[in-house]
Amino acid sequence: MTYLEFKNSHKEINNKVDQLSNELNAADWDKEEVRMSEDFQTLKRKYEKAFKELQNFNKSANKKHQVQLRKETRGY
Repeated sequence: MTYLEFKNSHKEINNKVDQLSNELNAADWDKEEVRMSEDFQTLKRKYEKAFKELQNFNKSANKKHQVQLRKETRGY
């Protein structure tokens, strides 16, 4: 996998996790009916699956690509 492919895949997975996280945070967590609803549980499972996918992607990624992406992100 080239660095550009790595960067695009990382960005795509990260965007999916961010979108699902925003949807979960928009829900009213104080109410138990909301947390126990089927829609909320489905959304939570999707988020957990996407987050696990991001973790696995980061685990298996080339170390040099990770360092290069980190440098770009932090503005070195």
